[in-house]
Amino acid sequence: MGTPRPAGRTAGTVGLRIRLVGLAMAVAATASGCVSLQANGPITSVNEQGDGSSQVQIWPSPPSPNEGSSAIVAGFLEAAQSGSANLAIADDYLTTDMQKQWVTEQNTVIVLADDSQSYPQTPGDASADSGDAQSSGLTADNGPNEAFDGVGQEADTASGTSTTQVTEEVQGDLLGVLDSSGLYSASSGTATYQFGLTETKAGFRISSLPSNFGVLMERSDFESDYNRHDVYYVNAEYTDKLIPAQIYLPAIDTDQELAQAMTKLVVNGVPAQLGSALVSAAPGANFKAVEFGSDGDATVTINSRGACVKNASDCSYLADQLAETLDSLSTKVSSVAVVDQANGQSYASAVPDGSLISYGLDQGARLNQPFYAVTSSGGLELVSYFGTVGTSSTPYSASKTKFSAVAVGPPEQGTRIQPIALVSQDHTKVYVPRKQGDDYALTQIYPAVGSPANGGTIGQLSWDDYGDLWFTATLDGTTSVYRYGQSDLTQVTVNGLAAGDQVTQVAAAPDGVRVAVGYKDSGSDAWIDITGATSDSDGNWSLQLDGSETLAADWDQVNDFDWYNEDSLAVLGIEPNSQALGLYQIYADGSSVYDSLTEQPVEASPPTNADGFVWNSDGDPIASAVNGGKQQLYELSVEGQDAQSLANVFGTSPSY
Repeated sequence: MGTPRPAGRTAGTVGLRIRLVGLAMAVAATASGCVSLQANGPITSVNEQGDGSSQVQIWPSPPSPNEGSSAIVAGFLEAAQSGSANLAIADDYLTTDMQKQWVTEQNTVIVLADDSQSYPQTPGDASADSGDAQSSGLTADNGPNEAFDGVGQEADTASGTSTTQVTEEVQGDLLGVLDSSGLYSASSGTATYQFGLTETKAGFRISSLPSNFGVLMERSDFESDYNRHDVYYVNAEYTDKLIPAQIYLPAIDTDQELAQAMTKLVVNGVPAQLGSALVSAAPGANFKAVEFGSDGDATVTINSRGACVKNASDCSYLADQLAETLDSLSTKVSSVAVVDQANGQSYASAVPDGSLISYGLDQGARLNQPFYAVTSSGGLELVSYFGTVGTSSTPYSASKTKFSAVAVGPPEQGTRIQPIALVSQDHTKVYVPRKQGDDYALTQIYPAVGSPANGGTIGQLSWDDYGDLWFTATLDGTTSVYRYGQSDLTQVTVNGLAAGDQVTQVAAAPDGVRVAVGYKDSGSDAWIDITGATSDSDGNWSLQLDGSETLAADWDQVNDFDWYNEDSLAVLGIEPNSQALGLYQIYADGSSVYDSLTEQPVEASPPTNADGFVWNSDGDPIASAVNGGKQQLYELSVEGQDAQSLANVFGTSPSY
C-alpha cells in the first residue's frame, strides 16, 4: 500500500471546499497488508494498491463565517477524517469546550458502509431511519452534552454574545467501531449522530458532540488508511503462553515508528475490552523507547515502577511478548532486551519461533486426516479419505449406545491421545469415553449422576487445547453454559446479556480462557461475542459480555461456529442483508481473513441446507446437510468449487 490518502468525500459530495497542497512521496508498505473488514452483504476483495497509492493530498479548509450549520458539520467530519496533520483545522470547527472533549475521543473511529453516510441535516428532515444506534456502543443523543432540539437562545461563554443554537444530524449504516486502544469490534444497524451548534461572532461552531464520538469513516477509506497487526499478551490461565490480539493502526511509514506504536500498546497493558483472558506481564510499567540494533536485536526501555524489582520474571515475560509482537516487522527482530530504568537491569527474550504463541501445543498437520462422525443409525465412525473414502467402526459403537453428536479435541500434550465427547441420541446426556482394557466405557458427565434424568437439550460441544470441554444445555426455554475440566463439571454464569437475549452456542478458544458466545437478540438476529472466562477461589466460572468483542452482529442466521486457530473463527451462517448460506473464516474482531496469494476472503461454499461443519487449521472443511431425507457429509473447497458429497458416508457432527 502506498502513502495513505486522507479519508473523506469529494467536494461535490459534501459541499466542502478543498485545496491541493502538493505531492506526497510514496512510502514502502508496512508489515501488515491492507485492512479488510467484515461487512453486510457479499464480501469483496480489496486491491492492495487501490486509492491508497494516490500522490495527491487533499487538505480540508477551515470554517468560514458565512457557512451554514450543515456545512460546518460537514467540514468538521471531513477535517477529522483527513489525518492527524489536520487536527488543528478540525478543532477550528469546535467551541473551546468541545475541543477539550474531542481531544480525548478523536482516536475512536466509527466505520460506516460505503456511500451510506448522509449529508448533515436538521432532525426530522432525515430520510433514513435512526435504526439501532445502541448496537454501536454509541448513542443517538449526546450524553452529558445533549443535542439541541430545534432553535433556542443561550449565552456563548467564548464570545459573551447571544447565540442561536441548532441541531444537525448524520446517519449511516454502521459496520463497527475502532476504539482508542486500536481494538475493532463489528457491529450492525443504522446509527444516528447529532451535533449541536452555536452561532458565534466567527460563525457557527459545534458546541455539542455525540457521546464517545471520534471520526466517521466509510469502509473503503478505513481499509486504505489503517493496517491490522497482532500484538501479544500473557495468557491469564497459563502464564508461560501468549495470546494474540488484533489491533489497527493508521498506516505508518517506517518500521521504527510502527515498532514504537506496537510496543507502547503492549507495555501500556491489556485494554479493558479484551477482558481478563489476557494480562499484562509488567502491569503499571511506563514505555520509554524502542531501538533497533544490529543482527536483529531490539532494545525496549521501560520504567517498571518497581514491578520487575519485586519479580524479575515480569520483565522476562514482557520481553517475550515484545519479541513475538515485533517478529512481524519487515525489519528482522530475532531477540528483544527489556531494560528497566527502575533497577538498570536488562531482561532478554526467547527466540521468537512461535512456540510461545497462544497455547504452544503442536497440533500437527491435519490435511486429509481422518475425522469422526455420527452415522445415521447413531453409531460413531472414523472416516478416512485417501483417494477413496471408507469408514471403519470404532470401539465406542460396541457399547450399543447410540449418539447424536461427537467432538474431538487436539491430542494431549506429548501423546497422540485425543479427548472425545459424545451426546446421547436423544440429545440429553453428555459422555466422555474412558478406555478400560480393550474396551471403552462411557462416563456420563451431564447430567451429573443422581440429578434429574432430563438435563435438557445439549448444544454443540467444544474442546480447548488443554482438555476442557464447553457446551450448552437448554431446559424449559433457558440455555445454560457448562464447562467440564479436570473431571469437574461447572455451570458457567453468563453476565451482560440484554433483556430478551438467549445464548445459543459456545466455542472455546485453543488458549483455554477465551470463549466465543453465540446468542440471539429479542429480534431473533444472531450475534457472536468473544470474552474471557474467569473463575473465583471456589472454582465458579463466569463469562462477562459487557464490553466484549463483537465478531458477528445482526446476522440473519448462524448455524454453527468454531475456532479455526488462535485468532480466527469459522462461521456457518447468513450475513446481514444476504440470502446465501456461507462458511466464512473471520478474525476474532470481525474482520475477514484474506488469502495472501489470491487476495480473496477465505470462504467455503456449503450445501444450501448445511447445519454443521468442521474446519480446523490446516484441515479440510467438512459439512453435514440433509440430502433426500438423510444426513449426508460433504467435502468443501475454499477455491470456489461446489461442495462434493462423500460417497456412501451418511451422518452428522463431523469433528477432527
